[in-house]
Amino acid sequence: MSAYFEYLKQMIIEFFTNLGHFFSDAFAYPWSKVPGQVDYYNSLFANYSPDFGGGGWFFFILFLILLIAAFGALGYLVYYLIRRYVHFRASTEDTTKYREEIERLNLELYHALSEKDRVLGLQVHSLATAGIDANAPKGEGDEKKEEEASEDDVRFPKLCDVDARYATPMRPTLLPEDAANISLEGICERFRLFCASQLGLYYTIETMREFIASIGTSKIIILEGISGTGKTSLPYAFGRFIRHNAAICSVQPSWHDRSELLGYYNDFTHRFTETEFLRAIYEATYRDDLSVVVLDEMNLARIEYYFAEFLSIMEMPNVSEWNISLVAAPRKDDPKHLTDGKLLIPQNIIFVGTANNDDSTFTITDKVYDRSMS
Repeated sequence: MSAYFEYLKQMIIEFFTNLGHFFSDAFAYPWSKVPGQVDYYNSLFANYSPDFGGGGWFFFILFLILLIAAFGALGYLVYYLIRRYVHFRASTEDTTKYREEIERLNLELYHALSEKDRVLGLQVHSLATAGIDANAPKGEGDEKKEEEASEDDVRFPKLCDVDARYATPMRPTLLPEDAANISLEGICERFRLFCASQLGLYYTIETMREFIASIGTSKIIILEGISGTGKTSLPYAFGRFIRHNAAICSVQPSWHDRSELLGYYNDFTHRFTETEFLRAIYEATYRDDLSVVVLDEMNLARIEYYFAEFLSIMEMPNVSEWNISLVAAPRKDDPKHLTDGKLLIPQNIIFVGTANNDDSTFTITDKVYDRSMS
């Protein structure tokens, strides 16, 4: 067995000596040392191997396995480093490509906005021309055509329908006899019992108190949680409780500006494409009781994109300035509560947004949190 260790000593000395020479001369003579000594290794092995013995052969095989494993690990390390480098290069190229694509899209967006401004300018010019023509003398046929157009070309059909429904004074809602003296604690308890008995919804009294308190604190309330916890059901039940159903508007992932929320003026049909959200706000201007508008799944799109105007308006201390501009040029047949094409956000309205926390939604930013109760 001593012969094996003597062999191992000589083998290691010669191998690492030659390996050192190999690396030192890597660029000049890369294959002059280690591969060239194969015959010497064979002769060295032939001289010592007959005297190895059982233990010597065991350590020889173990050493051979460890040597092969070391070279295998070194090869894998080289492969891993090359792969990481290639992946890094590909990621850098992808980032550059995406950056160029974003710049191209921004340029296209700029041209689209410029074209939109040009079209709006032409529209305003045509409206001004139409106003001048309206001052000209009209014949009997022109008056008939104008009457027919006024019936068919109403720009806000849904809002005008609200005007028609509220033209007749509504009967006041009869309240329970003890409603005049009910306390906040009594409202929360009665609301909780109403949800359980009438709708089969079971909330804790703490949840009811937090929700009622939020109504008195902010115009925007955000209900966050996982699916199935009753976020949408809570404002819906509150609308039923106060006998004025909440308007539920489902947010879509494609929403990126206020037109998705409020609607937009169609230059081809000469009508305003109204949304349920706009109708609910306009109807609240006719009522004195509380109106609840629910933005369901509000963080499916970026809130600060489509709701930015409302976030800014509600920061104004003077509530008489809470105006939303809908059209640039007003008309006589516009809804009654539009002033110069603008709608004043009433004070009896609250916006309740529901938000899920999963991979399909966007993170709610601090800007939104600062203006709401969560």
